[in-house]
Amino acid sequence: MNNTLAACKSPLLAQARLLGLDDSNDLEFFTNRDKIQANNPCKNTMSNISTLPRFNSSQTESERTDFGLPVAELVKFFERKAKSTYERMLISARGQEILSKALKYHIPFDKDDIDWLSLMDEVNEYEDLIEKSDDLNVDWDYSLYDPVGLEQEIKSSQREAYIERDELYSAFYATRGVEV
Repeated sequence: MNNTLAACKSPLLAQARLLGLDDSNDLEFFTNRDKIQANNPCKNTMSNISTLPRFNSSQTESERTDFGLPVAELVKFFERKAKSTYERMLISARGQEILSKALKYHIPFDKDDIDWLSLMDEVNEYEDLIEKSDDLNVDWDYSLYDPVGLEQEIKSSQREAYIERDELYSAFYATRGVEV
């Protein structure tokens, strides 16, 4: 039976033989098999394709965008918008507050080209670290901006507090005669 499967040129014929649909005495089967082998549609599919499709061939890059403006004008528009937003932030009360906190905590930033979003994130993260350090009574010199060092000090303080609390629990249970 393996020889008959290997002799099949079509997977459809092999499947028919496995399912027992191959009756050697059936004339209709042989005629259908010959038709399938003669008209194999999978052999010449790529030869029918003469040209490759080109998408967006009617528009060039410099013509129009989704906003209905040429690309060059769109770039200029976004540059003007970014510049006006930067200037408004620079003179706003919130911008001045962020700048004063950054100077207070000695957070480095480029005074000629301020990245407001990253500066706000840095100030907020450092204030969170300062709040945690104050809660844990960590003695820290804020004249130098070192968030990694402050975070390490906070973790060290938390670890010391855990060890101290564990020792207190052990001492308490020892006075009660309970083994831990």
